Amino acid sequence: MKRILFLLVLLSCAAACFAQVDTDLSSRMTVLASPDARSRALDRDRLVRELRQIVSVLHVDPQRLPNIVMVYAGADSARIDALPAGAKVTVARITIADGFLYQVWITGAATDANAVQGIIWVLNRHFELHLAEPAIADVRDRVVKQMSDVVSVNALASHR
Repeated sequence: MKRILFLLVLLSCAAACFAQVDTDLSSRMTVLASPDARSRALDRDRLVRELRQIVSVLHVDPQRLPNIVMVYAGADSARIDALPAGAKVTVARITIADGFLYQVWITGAATDANAVQGIIWVLNRHFELHLAEPAIADVRDRVVKQMSDVVSVNALASHR
């Protein structure tokens, strides 16, 4: 009886660990910022929460997510990196070995809307969802609204 109980506890712990790995999206997101854009870059935790919301709305498999690098670039960096003039969000797919890496360049305002837009474009392309612009805008607006309704405990603690 004790062995069965021990086995059940062990299995439930293992299931919890596997569930946590399945939902841990932070390993898929890297954030970089050029010196002229560092002060306005969104924090990584917020971007991971946005990614989690987008995955939920689009019903895509989190196990198959690509690696995403968010790059915040100021005007000088955008010009040096030859990004399209006037673009707020630019997405590039890079083939590495047998996989892909997506770069989302934010050269406009460092807003949730721009970050979410870039992430949606990545997932739309990666999963071949074929979402039209109105559907992308709808998902972006829903996720941005959800993010604006969330209050960060860390942000509240810093305002003491």
